[in-house]
Amino acid sequence: MTQLATIRLKYLVEICSFVMNRRASTLKQSVYPIIIFICLFNTLSSFLSNSIADGTGDYPAPIQGDWIIANDTYVSDEIIIINGNLTVVENATLTLDNVVLIMNSSRGGITGIEVDGGSRLNIYDSNITANRHAYYFAVWGNMTMERSTISRIAGGIFTYFGDVYIANSTVFDSTEYGIICYGTAVIFNNTIHSNYGGVVSFSGSPLLYNNTITKNEIGVSCLWGGYVTLIGNEISNNTSSGIIGEWVYMDVRNNTIASNDGFGIWGHGAKINATNNQIYGNSKWGIYSLDIRADHNDNIFEKDGRRNGAGNVLLEWEIFIQIYNSKNDPVDGVNLTIWDQHGKMVWSNETLNNFRVVRLREYEIDSSNTEIIYTPFIFRTAKGFMSNYTTVDISDKKPITLILDSQPASSRPKTELPYWGRMVIWGIWLFILLLVVVRMITVKIKKKS
Repeated sequence: MTQLATIRLKYLVEICSFVMNRRASTLKQSVYPIIIFICLFNTLSSFLSNSIADGTGDYPAPIQGDWIIANDTYVSDEIIIINGNLTVVENATLTLDNVVLIMNSSRGGITGIEVDGGSRLNIYDSNITANRHAYYFAVWGNMTMERSTISRIAGGIFTYFGDVYIANSTVFDSTEYGIICYGTAVIFNNTIHSNYGGVVSFSGSPLLYNNTITKNEIGVSCLWGGYVTLIGNEISNNTSSGIIGEWVYMDVRNNTIASNDGFGIWGHGAKINATNNQIYGNSKWGIYSLDIRADHNDNIFEKDGRRNGAGNVLLEWEIFIQIYNSKNDPVDGVNLTIWDQHGKMVWSNETLNNFRVVRLREYEIDSSNTEIIYTPFIFRTAKGFMSNYTTVDISDKKPITLILDSQPASSRPKTELPYWGRMVIWGIWLFILLLVVVRMITVKIKKKS
């Protein structure tokens, strides 16, 4: 008897017990729906039984407890309910072909699927889900998954350092990420949606090619090292950013990154190479880079009138600023004011002890594709009778040391005020001079008359 037949028998027995235990007063009200349900269930079960379930190796799965695959096992055209863990041990292979696999866990994330190092899991045209609580899915070894649907995972599909290929499949409804990469997984032509994050790489080097990653909170996260390649994907309509990266290399080519409620691409310490992408309709910047220069070439930032909300490209640096006097003693509680090269004050506050960390823009490309360069910056330090002005070109993350000493006004830089400020002052003086001249002429005319 196959597991499917056993399950059918079990549920029929439960239904019959339910009918027999009903009180006579309520049986009349409930008997007809129950009879209809039994008929439908038998019809469906008979149909499924006519699909010839097939299996070899460690098949069938046990009704209760863990299913341990220690020998090469093949299962096709079957519905399997696991009331424990599914583990493929080292040197074994499990192949699921046209299988519905239901993880029946009493507590979320406690039971799940584990593919040990040196083993292999093959999934073709199958559906893996849970009927009660989310299950974990960890692939330490190798896995090939094609044309399948995976849902209700606790955390995501963890892929480590084996040979992993996921193609033409759908991954959704995870408690966290759809797919988690620590190694070199190839993720091709999938739809990954309705998770917290679509795909995340932790120090891995996965290839994401031609996927649709949508309706997650974050589309793709690339974190803490590795080399992530994204080619030809559609990353759109995520409720936060499309792609984020921290301290990682990201090769982003020929993607559509659109309509995300955040940044198109966001990087902190991430080396971004963005080429030939369509990046439009995101609510913040198309490409944002902090503390490292992004390479961006031949990208399209507008389509059908849809632009990025804040602008196309922004490069900023977090600069550590420390202040000493000429004797190299730290000076605490200094008033620090910073202007960009256009004369706009961009920061003003006191230092914490003798230092402050300030985020400054080097350049941006706005929504009309106009480049605006903000560096060099003018730094004014002041405390009591001491003050100083320093001009600094900000184009990297090097810390800045400013010297604060008393300084006579004549020695202050001519750039104390921005150009427009000096012009206003000159205009006021000229106007006053003109009034004086007019007054003198008027007095002379009155005396002659």
